[in-house]
Amino acid sequence: MNYVNKRYKETAQLMRINKQAQATGILKEYIILLSDYEGQGIEGAEKEWTDKEIGWANRTLDRISRI
Repeated sequence: MNYVNKRYKETAQLMRINKQAQATGILKEYIILLSDYEGQGIEGAEKEWTDKEIGWANRTLDRISRI
């Protein structure tokens, strides 16, 4: 969970200082890590959590692409 909080903060900070390309890279890395985690066959609450995180990351990527 600490990794997640770090990624949120880092992404938000980069967006505030107009470093969208770096924020995009971090988000893509985060999506890959979450997808790899899902590939381990997780279920239940963990699956729901990763789905929400991937959704958040994709929505944030979409917002960045509009800047």
